[in-house]
Amino acid sequence: MTHPAAALDAHLASPRKILSAFSVASAGTLLATVLSVGTNKIIAVMTGAEGVALMGLYRGLGAFILGAVTSGSNLLVMQKVSAARSESERSDLISATALLTILQGLIIFLAAILAPDAISRSLFGSQQKAGGILEVQIVLGMTFLNLATQAAIAILKGQPDVKPVTILQVATSTASILLIFPLLQLGRVGLAINVGSGSAVGACLGIFFIFKLFRPKFNEKGLKERWTLLTSAGTSPLWL
Repeated sequence: MTHPAAALDAHLASPRKILSAFSVASAGTLLATVLSVGTNKIIAVMTGAEGVALMGLYRGLGAFILGAVTSGSNLLVMQKVSAARSESERSDLISATALLTILQGLIIFLAAILAPDAISRSLFGSQQKAGGILEVQIVLGMTFLNLATQAAIAILKGQPDVKPVTILQVATSTASILLIFPLLQLGRVGLAINVGSGSAVGACLGIFFIFKLFRPKFNEKGLKERWTLLTSAGTSPLWL
């Protein structure tokens, strides 16, 4: 039986299909960028310089934590999924990616529990205000949503149809700009939530597309086998 993701290869191989896919991806990226710029503009107009500065700190923290825990693993996931040639192999890789995401999320959770005060002081210094620790914990929680969304995008990029990734990116940016108005009513807490507000939609939509396209079976391999696959696939690229 031909796997749904593999069946797209021949369908999307012609120059016309490649050009069409490029057009869809470009249009989606442009729209997502415009929506992202719109979100930043709304924050600047409604909160002023202080809000822009805080948003920059929160996003910078989220990007740093995300980069630290992923260490390029998303590129590895995309490469491995694209190279897979069977439904079973793809299921194994998706299962390993799910395990990796949980482990990365655990690191973020530990940072949110054990080190929020230290992180807050590093962000705000002597200007640290009441509630800074809570805001850091919220940012870390939103970072996990960003992590899950990026993992889903990496898996979806391993198959040839660009539409799911484009839809996911546009939906994430759209959710972010729609949610910014009520979030700004919450002040600094709302800005912290905005770091991953769109990813709450993106993660759910990404999981939907993964099950629709790949139909992974998570019960075929035990925890030990998934861990072995994860470590064997990721050791050399992680060092690189």
